[in-house]
Amino acid sequence: MVCFLNNASFTRIGTTPYYYLRQAISEGQHTVNGDSALTAYVYGFNNDDSYGYPASGASVAPIALPVAFGDITATKVDKNVVNVVWNTILEQNNSKFVLERSIDAVNFNEIATIIAKGNSNTPTKYNYIDQKALSAINYYRIKQIDNDGKYSYSTVIAVDMNESSRELNVYPNIVEDKANLSFLSNGSKDMTLEIIDMNGRVVFTKQYNDLNQEQNNLNIDLGFLASGSYFVKLNLQTENLFKKFIKK
Repeated sequence: MVCFLNNASFTRIGTTPYYYLRQAISEGQHTVNGDSALTAYVYGFNNDDSYGYPASGASVAPIALPVAFGDITATKVDKNVVNVVWNTILEQNNSKFVLERSIDAVNFNEIATIIAKGNSNTPTKYNYIDQKALSAINYYRIKQIDNDGKYSYSTVIAVDMNESSRELNVYPNIVEDKANLSFLSNGSKDMTLEIIDMNGRVVFTKQYNDLNQEQNNLNIDLGFLASGSYFVKLNLQTENLFKKFIKK
């Protein structure tokens, strides 16, 4: 059993570390203990959508949850390239994740296996860069597998590879020491620049607070990078821009 603690589905109750799932399932509301115990209980619910103590006949025995998920996102970073990122809040006896992709949100194919941290009571970030995304709407889901072989699926997320966005240009195409970036900020004054390697690790970060309101041209020193392929990511106030480049 897996509990997905995404911000869209849960609301914190009071000051204690509990989350309330708005979708009423089975006999009532489900609250998930947000601390290291990581157990779930079934609660009764009233007509006014308020929460209460266990309903008559409801099962209140704790259910061990192997993984508590945070946000799951899929972002287009280049032509046919998608960065899928997910976070876990807690993990217990978690073996691995299998990333699956589909073009119809019904029939999914496995595209990657990522070894899990296993046991952790601190947030952990995972990601996979899909370099063979289809020129269509790509649907992704994550299959979480326990050490005993039991598994559950995440919610399905989607990214439209045909959706156009403002372009980020990086030149020269093969960078030796310095790279030139050209882009439109579209009103954003603040920005965080990140250099990401092909394993999804952020290897360089720089903050900007004085962007031009429209066209911007930046020159950054990347001589410290090892040879290989990278992505540059611009975190603007209105959107994120990506571009792949090669370091000589």
